[in-house]
Amino acid sequence: MTSLYLIRAIGALVFLGGVQLAFHRSRRNVWSGLRLPWTLADEEIWERSNRVAGYLMALYSTLFFLPLEGRTVAMLSLPGAALFGSLSAWYARHCYRMKHGTIRTQFVSFGHYEPIDRH
Repeated sequence: MTSLYLIRAIGALVFLGGVQLAFHRSRRNVWSGLRLPWTLADEEIWERSNRVAGYLMALYSTLFFLPLEGRTVAMLSLPGAALFGSLSAWYARHCYRMKHGTIRTQFVSFGHYEPIDRH
């Protein structure tokens, strides 16, 4: 029974993290948010991708509140995290490619990227 409370608490934390990503507009940084070369290279992609990742995290957190056994939820949580994480990364890559016409970025310094000029 205690493990069920722990699973629900983890689900609540994941939900709160998703809400924070979806609704809190933070600047690009190397500590929080969806940190990929494409999101760190472009402010607009950063905001759009983090908003979508936040919605997906909130959706993923509903898994922790389904009326299932704790063992079942624990077994489903890892593939679910991989799925929703992959969707978030794919969306960031897709947005960057649509805006810049390429998926290549240029590494500038630790954690900072810039779009590559195609001219």
